[in-house]
Amino acid sequence: MRPDGHFGGVYLKNYNPKSERPLDSKKALHLVLKSSQAVGKRSFKSKENEGVVWQIIQTQAKNFGVKIYEYANSGNHLHLLIRVKNRWDYAAFIRSITGLIARYVGRSEKGTPLKRKFWDARPFSRIVSFARREFRQARAYILRNTLEVIGWMPYIARNKKLPSARRQWLMSAVE
Repeated sequence: MRPDGHFGGVYLKNYNPKSERPLDSKKALHLVLKSSQAVGKRSFKSKENEGVVWQIIQTQAKNFGVKIYEYANSGNHLHLLIRVKNRWDYAAFIRSITGLIARYVGRSEKGTPLKRKFWDARPFSRIVSFARREFRQARAYILRNTLEVIGWMPYIARNKKLPSARRQWLMSAVE
């Protein structure tokens, strides 16, 4: 059973959802795009890909009126904390960034498609209210991902509790 306000990723086993993705124009959206093919030269974090991936996201966000609050590139997945005005803008934004990123990172062009799907599943999303605590927790989670990737913080499984001193430091860092 998926929690209220969550959609996609592991909660969506097939590509034929029975319900609409929850969206709220007055709240933020934590979005995760994951690809198991994004390793080695195809990693989002590789020198040749990192800047272009961020540029694609920024450009498309501007084109579709999407506000980006936080962004983290973890190599094989991307975290975004965004706000969209309406469902159409969200759909157009996601379609464009997923297509452009897959095409660039996978080095595919018209006539030479990738052998298999680039993205593991539909994008995972979770509605995040702008209530001080929930929004800060989402920002801290995205910062934590960034710090783990660059090696400033050891990886701790998400089902294990973060030590309180580290949790307090993360929360104060996003204020």
